[in-house]
Formats: sequence, structure tokens, C-alpha cells
Amino acid sequence: MGASASTVRGAEGKSQRRMIKLGTAAAQFRKAKAHLFSKNAAALPAHQAHYFIVERSAECAKEKHKYTDTTFPKDIDPNHVKSANVVWKRPRAFSKTEDPSLFVDGVDFMDIVSGAYAGSALHAALCVLAASRPDKIKELFVNLPEGDDKENPFGIYGVKLYYETRWYVVVVDDLIPCNDKTGQPLFVRSETEHEFWPCIVEKAIAKLHGGYNKIRSLHMRDIWPTLTGGLSHVYSIKEFDKSATGKANKPAQADSDFWGVLQSWQHVRGFMCISSDTRSSEMGILSRILAVGFVRPRMDDRWTK
Repeated sequence: MGASASTVRGAEGKSQRRMIKLGTAAAQFRKAKAHLFSKNAAALPAHQAHYFIVERSAECAKEKHKYTDTTFPKDIDPNHVKSANVVWKRPRAFSKTEDPSLFVDGVDFMDIVSGAYAGSALHAALCVLAASRPDKIKELFVNLPEGDDKENPFGIYGVKLYYETRWYVVVVDDLIPCNDKTGQPLFVRSETEHEFWPCIVEKAIAKLHGGYNKIRSLHMRDIWPTLTGGLSHVYSIKEFDKSATGKANKPAQADSDFWGVLQSWQHVRGFMCISSDTRSSEMGILSRILAVGFVRPRMDDRWTK
């Protein structure tokens, strides 16, 4: 009986200690999340973002200046930009025009240039999304007057991004890191000189993840849900080298398995993004593929509409 009671007390003690640890971890998570979504941090619920943008715009109009996001991390690894020095410019400065626009003649994936982060997952995802659902690119922007694609006079933008289980709005200014020699944005930009929506979307994602230094390490599985709210899956091409039993696949079988996956994702209206090896131009296109990323809409998601 005594041994049994001791065992019970021991189990209860372990359970209590476990609950304390879980409670501490939950408190730490809530604290971190509270900072992430505080008024001056990375992201806000849509209704709070609306009032934040309206209030900051009113302040800018009254004081006759443009909005500057003092919370944005401006550290940029010099190894990412080679010999260039970083200067922060607004669209009117780097586009060399008095009439820059967020969008020029709609959204065209051919306009998106990768910049210093060539081949990044973000660049690839933006191209795919712009090519397949350009209307969804525009829907990322909030608090824009209907039909108004012009530059915001106060330099403040809200970008709708998905985090964890819901959509939030990331508020950013339009100060963009540029190459001091060329005067052009260092990272993602538009080929159309006076269009700058890719710069704003990238800056919002950079803010959500902790700065531009984080952009390069983001994977397709990170970018796809952020932009679409969908469910992502990434296949490494090496996965098709082996069968379900672990035996080596013949090339023809590997190709067949790969094609089957492509068809299965087509049926669920998924988006596809391919990561390839750009080191050798002599390799065939298929042999250079490293990974394929997919995202499909959630059943109750706006992307099914």
C-alpha cells in the first residue's frame, strides 16, 4: 500500500512539475507574441492596423513629413551586398521620377527582378503568384483607395501576411535599401523604373521575420504560407530516387513518380514553385531541379474563390 501511495505521489509530482514547465513556456510564448503583435512591433490585427495607418497619416499630414518606421531592423550583412554601401531611399529618389506608382499597368511577373538575393525563395514565389493570380498581389495591400495605385503621400503601407493561424497586417514605411553606386534597390524590385510594389512586399516580409538578413535563408515552405495562407509542402528531387520501400528507382520510374506528384497538386488548385541549381548552364533543366514547393488553399480560405 505504502509503495503504491509513494508511486502515486511521485507521478503527481512529475505531473505538477510538467504543468509548471508548460505554464512557463506558454507565458514566454505569450510575452514574445505580445511583442511581435504590439502597436510598435511587426504585425497587427487588421482593425488595429487600419487605425494605426490612419493615425500616423494624420500626424504626417499635420507635421508635413513622411512616416518613418523606427522599429524596422536596418542591419544588412555587407557580405550580402558585396562592395556596395547601403543608402535608404524613398521611391521618388530611387525611381528618379516625380510620379512613382505602387503598380504600373497592373501586375506582371516579368517585371520582378531579384537583386542581390538572386534565386531567393521570395523572388520565385512572387513571380509565381504574380503570373498565376496577379489579383492576389494587389489584395495583399490594405488601406489603399480603390483604383488608386499611386504612391502614398505619407509613405506608409499595410501589407496583409499570414502568420501561424490567421492574417495580420504588417505596417512599413517606403524607405528601401539601395545601392549607393547605382541608386537602385538592393533586393527585389520592379523592372519598371517607377513601380515599387515588390519592394514594399519584401520589406513587410523582412519586418515580420526580423530584417533583410533573414530573407536569404527563408525557404519556400516559409514564404508560401506567408503570402497565401495556404498549406505548403516541399519535395526534394532526391526523394524520387528511391521507391516507397527504400530501393533505388530507375530514372524512368523516378520521372513517373515526379509527374504523378505534379498532377496530384494540379487537382487541388495548388501553386508550384521550383528551386534549381544555377551553377551550371550546361545541365538540362530537369536535371538542375533541386526541390519543388507546392501550396494548396485551406478549405475555408479566400484563395479558393
